[in-house]
Amino acid sequence: MRIVDGGRLTQQVFDIHAQAETFAEEERLRLGLPGEPPAEEPAGSLRRGRVR
Repeated sequence: MRIVDGGRLTQQVFDIHAQAETFAEEERLRLGLPGEPPAEEPAGSLRRGRVR
């Protein structure tokens, strides 16, 4: 998981999905972000388009 806060990038790696979700929720609250974003596709399935 990657968090950018004040221009600073922090990366956190988790072995357990539940821990990652808990961390993400805590960071969302700490940063004052809106509710959970929709998770329509798994992160690994993002499509890469051509640059024109």
